[in-house]
Amino acid sequence: MGKIIRNALLFTAGIHVLFFAYQILHGMYLTYTYVPDIVDAYSSAGAMGQKVSFGRQPAFSGWDYLWTVLGGMVLYMAVVHPLLNRRRK
Repeated sequence: MGKIIRNALLFTAGIHVLFFAYQILHGMYLTYTYVPDIVDAYSSAGAMGQKVSFGRQPAFSGWDYLWTVLGGMVLYMAVVHPLLNRRRK
């Protein structure tokens, strides 16, 4: 049972690493390919100053990370582990 939990944690960590790597690479791609529209830049400047909101920006709490880890572990135990056991037999 300890080996299954260890493998489930490694599977979940791998999913999280891939997700964050995708987010970083996608952000780099969008930054690299962004071309500002100089002509229409000043036409939207007036609306931006009127729509400023103050306060805290919502962010992930520790509970959100716990749920993603537990969800990844359940996914491993319900889908991946039975498929691996079926292949070994």
